[in-house]
Amino acid sequence: MSFSIVIRTKFLDDLLRRAFASGVRQAVLLGAGMDSRAFWMDWPEGTRLFEVDTAAPLDFKASVLRQERAVARCERITVAVDLREDWPAALSAAGHDPAVPTVWIAEGLLIYLPEDAVELLLARISAQSAAGSRMGLTLGSRGVIERFGTDAAPGSAASLWVSEMPDNPVAWPARHGWECTRSGRPRPADRGDALGDEPSEGERVARHEAVVGTSSRPSPHSPVSEIGSARHWEAWVRVFSISR
Repeated sequence: MSFSIVIRTKFLDDLLRRAFASGVRQAVLLGAGMDSRAFWMDWPEGTRLFEVDTAAPLDFKASVLRQERAVARCERITVAVDLREDWPAALSAAGHDPAVPTVWIAEGLLIYLPEDAVELLLARISAQSAAGSRMGLTLGSRGVIERFGTDAAPGSAASLWVSEMPDNPVAWPARHGWECTRSGRPRPADRGDALGDEPSEGERVARHEAVVGTSSRPSPHSPVSEIGSARHWEAWVRVFSISR
């Protein structure tokens, strides 16, 4: 599982860098937990980073940050609210402006939410997203949940996994108004479509899929005015085998 964490973190870091290079100046980390990007990434002047989570992890992190005398490299704003509650209102009260583009990150979060909560979360994100906004989500495959979650020790993180990725993770966000594109290394033709085809029973337990949704990558020759007129979603797939 450590491999997937490394991959997804690098991918989402790059998403944030591309978003801010294009002029976005506010980001929202949903279920931020111990995320430390505010303290080590290089942020453009004027960046506002909102960390949304319940009070307990935010308070614990605050105590550690005080002890380490850590200083954020951007304007860091914590929003203590349960995502099952009206978090958009709390986010707005903290200063988030839905009228300007936002880059949204939900890393390692959706797999812990039931499907109806995932749908509600995406609907709320979409309602708070101006044209030019971007989104980065991590989704767990059925194979991951079956391999690591089914027999996980009670109380462990894996034992709390409940939500798998949609059958078509590219079409899914399109229903909420996001433009969908694909990027990444394509799967060999004889293996089917990694975004849509159901793996065989044997393959399901022998592979891990990390699917991350982000904005589409703009052409280096395209001015920002041409690529910032819509919200975007890009599905990225990384597949690797696990030795048996």
